[in-house]
Amino acid sequence: MIGFTYDQIVAKIKEEKGLTDEEIFLKVKEKLDKLSDLISKEGAAHIVATELGVNLYNNLSKERQYQIKELTPMMRNIIVAAKVLKLYDVRAFTRNDKENKVASMLVGDETGRVRIVVWDEELIKLIENNTIKEDSTILVKGAYVRENNGFKEVHLGSGSSIEINPENVKIESVNIAQTESFSRTERKFIKDLNMNDVVEVYGTVVNFFEPRFYTACKECNKKVNENNECPEHGKVETKLIPILNFILDDGTDNIRVVLFRDSVNELLSIDDVSVLKDNAEKFREVKDKFMLETLDVRGRVVKNEMFDRLELNAFSAKVADPKEVAKFLEK
Repeated sequence: MIGFTYDQIVAKIKEEKGLTDEEIFLKVKEKLDKLSDLISKEGAAHIVATELGVNLYNNLSKERQYQIKELTPMMRNIIVAAKVLKLYDVRAFTRNDKENKVASMLVGDETGRVRIVVWDEELIKLIENNTIKEDSTILVKGAYVRENNGFKEVHLGSGSSIEINPENVKIESVNIAQTESFSRTERKFIKDLNMNDVVEVYGTVVNFFEPRFYTACKECNKKVNENNECPEHGKVETKLIPILNFILDDGTDNIRVVLFRDSVNELLSIDDVSVLKDNAEKFREVKDKFMLETLDVRGRVVKNEMFDRLELNAFSAKVADPKEVAKFLEK
């Protein structure tokens, strides 16, 4: 699921390090023997590549369109097409002695329903002046997804846009089932994961990447622009929000795990993860601590269209309890 076969990893190592197939095979076999076959052959090859300093990944992203059932908290820069089912009253509120407004609507597509929350004044006017009506088809761009009391919400800020009744967008029907929520987790092997599963998995860390950061509003954790302006709160004090990636392998397959915000702090037991930014020595200490560690990870399985692979957007990650792992493996 990580998007690389054993042969692809070997080819990358050969290309960058000039090793022969036999030399690489012996290094991989050494890892498999050391770990008593608790990881897959691909996972062992990942460890070898990491130890040799071979980078298999590029951090790429692009804007793309999702159906409502595919949405996951902390997604950013998404496109959603939906039909407006209900418009709610625009609400006024005061923050920092400034009058603000927020609007919301319930929308749906063939896969489900979701609440859209609108913070941008120009987009709110589309609701106030009745440009957006119930039964309108809308194409939302530049949105982000948040979780609220177990339900997902699509939020629109200053960088978002709404197209009304676009010619090339058709919503044939709307699934009027319950608004999209997040189910209880189910324990699974990585090989059995499917897109949109909400799961708990155990696995060994076979690759661990340096955290990335984005600059966010201290009040709401939303990404700010280059002028430190929050779409919800205007000019604000900022902080760095971490995003951590690692590869988890349970012997049946492996998968990239993406961990966000406070969950990163909790896993690493570091109050301010930004101390790792541009500090190679400190990061190396953290990486050495977690490489080959067995973790208990809970999250939602999503599809990375860029690399055509499944990934796990984690809600939480912690060092696994050996007794719980043993119970699961005995089933």
